[in-house]
Amino acid sequence: MQKVQTGKVLEFYSDSCLVQMNGELFNMRPMKKMPLCVGDNVSIKMESNEYLINEITKRKSKLRKYKGGKEKVIASNLDYLGIIIASKPELITGFIEKWIIISRHSNIEPFLVLNKIDMEIPKDVLETVKIYKSIGIKCFEVSAKNNIGLDALINYITQSMSIFVGQSGVGKSTLTGKLINKDLKTKCFKRSRSAYNFNFKVISSCK
Repeated sequence: MQKVQTGKVLEFYSDSCLVQMNGELFNMRPMKKMPLCVGDNVSIKMESNEYLINEITKRKSKLRKYKGGKEKVIASNLDYLGIIIASKPELITGFIEKWIIISRHSNIEPFLVLNKIDMEIPKDVLETVKIYKSIGIKCFEVSAKNNIGLDALINYITQSMSIFVGQSGVGKSTLTGKLINKDLKTKCFKRSRSAYNFNFKVISSCK
């Protein structure tokens, strides 16, 4: 009887996926058309000396967007959603609220990351952070550029699948790059932009 193995989709391309299986990375094709996304846990079969994705296992969480009344799953099995804000650019009204609602609806735990604390932080930004802390939203104050406050954030997201969202210019690339380079033992670094009208980065890590 053929042994069925399991893996996790780390990156998704037009006709194949980068899959982590038994601690190694493989490029695999699905056996049939299926709605794969980053974070999916999949069953894998070997056919003609090639690993193939057989099916998607049940998703514990789904980050979704809707277009034309249709659901599109962008990432699955996420544990945390980090909302990155900074002193600049100016925070768009409703941005934080939108992502907290989306994360709660998707069964994902939201948290805030106040980046660029090496710069002067406007009082309204500090007040916003204070309000969210008061209702139980965890907040990390960091400077990705100067390596300030990163260890606490790393400890929080280690052994998890996390997604980071933020307006253009808040430092997503710098922050996620620093998290990877500080020995988070990252298994995935995925970026998507414009297709769903927002930018995001996903980090999957383990000890």
